[in-house]
Amino acid sequence: MCGGLDGTVPFVFHAFKWQDGVVSDLGALPLGDENCSNAVSINARGETVGLSETGEIDPLLGIKGLRGVLWKNDEMVDLGTLGGKYTVPTGINNRTQVVGGATNTIPDPFGFGTQTRAFLWQDGIMQDLGTLGGADSFAEFVNERGQVAGGSFTNSTPNPVTGLPTNHPFIWENGRMTDLGSLGGTLAGNGGFNMLGGFNNRGELVGLSTLPGDQIVDPFLWNGKKLIDLFTETIGGSPVSANAVNDAGEIVGAAAFSTNRPFDAYL
Repeated sequence: MCGGLDGTVPFVFHAFKWQDGVVSDLGALPLGDENCSNAVSINARGETVGLSETGEIDPLLGIKGLRGVLWKNDEMVDLGTLGGKYTVPTGINNRTQVVGGATNTIPDPFGFGTQTRAFLWQDGIMQDLGTLGGADSFAEFVNERGQVAGGSFTNSTPNPVTGLPTNHPFIWENGRMTDLGSLGGTLAGNGGFNMLGGFNNRGELVGLSTLPGDQIVDPFLWNGKKLIDLFTETIGGSPVSANAVNDAGEIVGAAAFSTNRPFDAYL
């Protein structure tokens, strides 16, 4: 939002694209001179997704709505909504499939006042991907196979430690959302808490999960069959984060290699 959540940013800012040393202003939804925008992902075809403020004020929160947009062939495409005031895209693949989270109109105590649902946008149509049993979900990644990865509440009962319902990472494919579980805690792969690190074209996902009791967080790898605790099941060092994974299955992040220093980068 323009001004930031604390209102201290004095300028309107716009999404940009940099190419060959030149920065281009991608603009914002009308009124573009007053609304802020931000680009979050770009594919190999130069198609870019992000979000823009709208001129409509949300009466629940008192701030402008946020709408997902696609910049393609020098045009800005409004991705639409699931009925609510907020659409936040997070990724795009080379098939121009866009994923993220969008609010609907059903009241919800968590998030933006109404339910947030993971979505897949393709060919002008936004599809609600559903949940793992709770009210809310959010998509973080889409790979070139069209698999979508994200996090979803599995119920609607807040846990005493986190204050949130149980959240698990998921992979959605061909209309089916698969629950990947957790490392024993109630909070894993939550997009709102930056607990997913990366997703590759082999369907491997890395992120973070709390352990039983929700006091300790370990990084995990979903290898397509099971969830692996990278902190305890890795030789040579103990990873404390998993920030990205490539198509060769290589993972990078931070790991503890000795007791004399907190952590170093690892491969």
